Amino acid sequence: MPEEQLMAIMVLKESFDEQVRLEEVKALRDENLPWYADIVKFMVSGEVPSSFNAYKRKKFFKDARHYYWDEPYLYKRGPYNIYRRCIAEEDVQGVLEHFHGSAYGGHFATFKTATKVLQSGLWWPTLFKDAASYIAKNNPFQRKGGITKRDEMPLTQF
Repeated sequence: MPEEQLMAIMVLKESFDEQVRLEEVKALRDENLPWYADIVKFMVSGEVPSSFNAYKRKKFFKDARHYYWDEPYLYKRGPYNIYRRCIAEEDVQGVLEHFHGSAYGGHFATFKTATKVLQSGLWWPTLFKDAASYIAKNNPFQRKGGITKRDEMPLTQF
């Protein structure tokens, strides 16, 4: 019957349009995913990204062993089996602001600020690099020529 064939063509067209829309939505979502999205997807469903070549797959499996997924958070196992919660790129700025400029003692250099972040149980792959760039950008005393040498300071008479 011609009506049945027309109906089948319309159903196929609609399903194709839906699939295209779903792929567009997926592409939009992929742009906003955190750095650890592939690891979480692997932990939950066992699915490895298809775009990985043999070397990336091998490295991915080697790196994924150090992570633990506990329903809304991903943790990374570090030295001495210490687990630290992984955070996304959006949260990095706020975390560094908190630990560098805290009221209980802050404005430390790169290593001390990064150490405070690690001691609090947080982690992300570019922690030390981000801390260094944050401090260099926001702390004027870290720039060259900002601090006078002790030998050049005048001595006061008592």
